[in-house]
Amino acid sequence: LGILCLHPCHSAMVCQHPPQQRNLRQRPLAASCLVTVAALVALCSCSSCFVGGHRGGHVAGLTRPSHRHLVQRTRLAVLRRRPIELGQMLQGEVKACIREGALIDVGWKRPAFIHVAEISEEFVGSAEEALSEGQHVDVCVIGASDEHITVSMKRCHLKGALDFHAGEEVEGMVVHVTPTHVFVDIGAVVDAMLYRDFSEAISKGQQIRAQIRDVSVKGIKLTMSGRKSKALSVFQVGEEVEGKIVRVEARWAFVDIGAINEAFLSISHVEGNGPMWQILSEGELVRARIQAIDAKGVRLTMKTN
Repeated sequence: LGILCLHPCHSAMVCQHPPQQRNLRQRPLAASCLVTVAALVALCSCSSCFVGGHRGGHVAGLTRPSHRHLVQRTRLAVLRRRPIELGQMLQGEVKACIREGALIDVGWKRPAFIHVAEISEEFVGSAEEALSEGQHVDVCVIGASDEHITVSMKRCHLKGALDFHAGEEVEGMVVHVTPTHVFVDIGAVVDAMLYRDFSEAISKGQQIRAQIRDVSVKGIKLTMSGRKSKALSVFQVGEEVEGKIVRVEARWAFVDIGAINEAFLSISHVEGNGPMWQILSEGELVRARIQAIDAKGVRLTMKTN
């Protein structure tokens, strides 16, 4: 109101007239100011109503989400933060089908994928024949990474990661043999993996006894029974150990030092240049020093300083 009354135009109108005419000129000005104030009060009232209603969770034309939707949204948020486990049972909705498989929304950040061969024990020629969009299905996790989840419908009756623990003795049948690995059916949702030891002859169909070495979402690792695996607490930082290379990647080598978990060796801690597979090879015996022991496992170094 003060700003309107001190407007330069109005001030000029008042000053340029003689005193006897100022009252006549001020009456229309006062009336216009009152109208302006009334409009401002009405505008503020509307704004406060809108803001108050918005803070209260209700705006004209909009409705609150139902309790069921809020619960579902909360469950999905919890699932997205929860780590996925091997063999974990999930419920999902089919979002898309192709010949090779289907995408299933299981509440994770990305849809899970099921291969056509994992839909049923019976032969299925195409996922489109067995599944349809919007269908709700029960699946179990058979593989996971930071980018995707792989699930199965036909393995839901098998054991998961929570049914096994490190150090447990298991018996199974060899189902596949490669130059470096042996895969064993121990009744789990995935075949357990055993690093091949050429000192022992192993063939497909053979029954073997083994000890569980590690269980994670990436799979189940075994070691041959009769061999005592040491706990990580037995080892000390700075200790020199001897082991066999069991797996080599571009920047890492994994070493069997007799521990319950494999030790790992970074390319920055070996002498030489190039990818790790050009420096070390699977089956090679190496001597290294323990650099650190933490939640990730035993870290080794082959450098002297």
